[in-house]
Amino acid sequence: MGLISQMKADIAKSGNSKKKILYVKSDEKVRIRFLQELDDGYSFKFHDNFNEGINCLCPKEFDEDNDCVYCDETSDVQVRTRTLYAWSVFNYDSNEVEIALFAVNQCTPVNQFITMAESYGTIIDRDYILAKTGKQQTTSYTVIPQDKSKFRNEKAKPMTRDAMLKILKGAFAYEAGSSKSEEDEEEEQPKKRYATIDEKI
Repeated sequence: MGLISQMKADIAKSGNSKKKILYVKSDEKVRIRFLQELDDGYSFKFHDNFNEGINCLCPKEFDEDNDCVYCDETSDVQVRTRTLYAWSVFNYDSNEVEIALFAVNQCTPVNQFITMAESYGTIIDRDYILAKTGKQQTTSYTVIPQDKSKFRNEKAKPMTRDAMLKILKGAFAYEAGSSKSEEDEEEEQPKKRYATIDEKI
């Protein structure tokens, strides 16, 4: 394969890496339907360091015996380890089932999701409009519940944990040690640092 062909393949791969992950642009809205209750979602461990361009799924999510330079503290880069929560949602704009992936903090809509689920006794009985303002530390979301309605797309099914792992592995690859979220890509990027390749993933 020539260098141009290789570069084109890499461009195509990077462009599709986050295709199945719900993304709301700043000052825009998306309409979604949860396909599973909040209690039925999944949690995943991630490592990140913004200045070093690191944002990756921990390889121990696949197998606890996998090596991870960040968990084992063998990397010369200090990273943050945090839990992200994931649910299957249907995105009406893309007409696809996607992963709603969020941390629990004041910059994400998770607290509002919990409030909605507790208020209605469920999260799956209506659509929600998800609106985002700001970027990075100034990000905030507004969750607007719609009227209760039956979801009529019978083909849209929630993903299994394994299916989510496959998507997250491609979007937040540990082997590259560097995978900025699309929110981060809206900003100027610092020089990326690459982690050791883990052949077990």
